[in-house]
This record gives sequence, C-alpha cells and structure tokens, in this order.
Amino acid sequence: MTMDFIDAAKARSASIRADARRFKLLFVQMGAAFSPLRAQILLELDCATLTAREFCDSEIGQSEIAGMLLLTDLEEFVDTGMKGHPTLGTLRSKVLQQLEKSDVCLLSRSPRSAFPKIPGSSLIEDATVHRVPLLKSGEHPFGPINLGAEIPAAAIGNTNFSEIFENVLTELGLSTLAALDYAVYESMGGRQFPDFLQPGEVEAMRCAGIVELNGEGADFTVPQRFSEFKHALDVVLSRVTEPQEDLDLVMKGLWTIERLIRKSIRDEAWNSSKGSWRKNVANKDLLAKALDRAKIDSYPAAKNISELRDPLEWLSLGELLEIVNSSTFGGLGVARYSWERFRIEILPIRNRISHMRLIKKEDLATVNLWKSQLRRML
Repeated sequence: MTMDFIDAAKARSASIRADARRFKLLFVQMGAAFSPLRAQILLELDCATLTAREFCDSEIGQSEIAGMLLLTDLEEFVDTGMKGHPTLGTLRSKVLQQLEKSDVCLLSRSPRSAFPKIPGSSLIEDATVHRVPLLKSGEHPFGPINLGAEIPAAAIGNTNFSEIFENVLTELGLSTLAALDYAVYESMGGRQFPDFLQPGEVEAMRCAGIVELNGEGADFTVPQRFSEFKHALDVVLSRVTEPQEDLDLVMKGLWTIERLIRKSIRDEAWNSSKGSWRKNVANKDLLAKALDRAKIDSYPAAKNISELRDPLEWLSLGELLEIVNSSTFGGLGVARYSWERFRIEILPIRNRISHMRLIKKEDLATVNLWKSQLRRML
C-alpha cells in the first residue's frame, strides 16, 4: 500500500471515529469497492474489534471496553435462519448493553436494506449511517481521477470492472438487485438508473461506491463503464436461485386476492344465470381459452364449458379483470378507477411471480393493502 493509500485510510478512520463519538451507534457499509482500504482502515481505528457473532457469544462483562467497539462481519446476520446462528434480536440486546460502556461501530459489507426487519425496534435502522467516501485526486497513484480510479478496488491496478461490479452487486441483497433490475431494464433508465431507485436503494448503492449524489439526485459513479456494470448485473441476477424472504407471503396474498375476485364473479354470475352461469360468465373468446387450457391440463375429455367445475380457474388475473369490467358485471360495484389502479399495481407483481423473477421490496405491502381493500369492497 502506497503512502497515498495509507493517508486515505487514516482520513477515513478518523472520520469514522468522530461520527462514532457523536452518534454512539454507527453503521458503516464497506464492501468490495473498498477492499484495498479495509484492512488499513481497521488498523488505523486501533480499537477493540470482534466479529458480530463473536460478540454475541461473548460475556457482556468481558466487553467493558473504553472508547469504541468495532463489530465486523455484520453481513453474516443478513440470513439468520441457519440453525445455531445468533439472531439480530440477540445482537441488538447485547449492543444496547454495550452502549452504556462505549461507542459501537457496526461494519458490514452489505447495506442496511439487505437485513431482515425486526418487529418493534431494529438495531440496523437505529444506527446512524456513515458513508466511506471514494478516493479523491492525490489519494491514489493515478493522479487525476479517470476511468473509475476513484473506486479503491480499481485504483490498485485492478481494471477488471466487470469483476468489481459483480462483487459489489453480490453484496447488495436481493431487494436492491430487484430494484436495479427494474431501474436499468424495465424502466429503460440506462445510465440514469439512479433516478428510478428509492431512497433506501440509493443509500445502498451510494455506500457501495456505485452511486454519488449530485445537486438534484444521484449519478452512476463510473458512467463510462456502464456496459460492464450492466453485464455484471445480468450475471449476478442469473445466479439467484434461492427465494426471497417475503416470497411466500406475497404468493399467499396474491392467491387470496385472485380467489376473492373469482368468488365475487361466480356469485354474481350464479345470481344472474343459476345453473347456466358457466356459459354466461364470460365472452366466447375467453370461454374458449378456458376450455382449451383445461383440456390440456386436467379435462382432456371435456367437450364444452359446462363440463368444467369452474372455468374461471383457467383464466389469468388480467382476463378476470376483463370480465369484472365488462358491461355484464359492471365492476362488481367497485369504481372503474379503483380496478385500474389495482391492475397497475398488482398485475406486475403477479407477472413477476408467474415468471419466477425477483419480487420488489414494496410488493408485500402492496399485496397486503389490496387484499384488505378487496375484502372490504367485495
């Protein structure tokens, strides 16, 4: 490490120390982009250091530390479902006791948004975020900032930005990856993708060294490397094979929503047509689609729609909404603008689930809201 880098580490460790004294509980996200500086920053902090897991397993009496306690490897608590692994609740309880004796700095490679929410009060949310700045001119051997050399992982000669970006993105967590998928691809945001991120996602990307604030919003740190960033996002997204924590709850909510709509259509059709409701519940094109799908799946010998127990079960949510808003059903007593808002907010979530794509962080809240609303309105 050159003298420039040692000075850069000293400046950043001094800033962490100052904020820890001011706020008592600090959250510092220092991931792959800062890997060359990490060891030197920790050395310059010159304070009692434990991994967060070691701290959970220690006796409180042994942690009577003056000054500051640094807890590293906090990212291990992103997934605390493993048997025998201490929980964030356990860590929070011990940190609160420790704060009576010293300042505490939580050091993580992952952002706050990657950690599970804890009912009541969250250690991660209660901590003040400290952002480690990127390199400035004079802090790296390349002189003037160019081609992303402000990123420490690139400043020591590692110009393989695809690898740097892959490492950074892997640490961000699935909810931020889902947001980036939307911001970069679905919104067609291009290099302006930060404009389509929520504040918590901007925070995660900023602390990761990939986004910098400007006067009005945020910019991609290395715009000339956007193609490599986009490719890295493709690679990291394609590697995701484990479901997100909220997926089960989102799917259950969508199941209830769709069943509520089918039931309401069926009840209205029965009241109007009694035993012939199946033939009159939708137009000929939709009924033909329902029959064809049923024959392929479960009713190979069916010859007409009346032989299906419920033709509505063979129609998509979008097709059900077409029935709901037809002149026959008139919105089931719900205003058309409400159904339009429902379509805009719920159909994309339903489609993400159908195609086994990542759900977005706000999807569960949206599904729960509409589940409650439909139960009231229908």
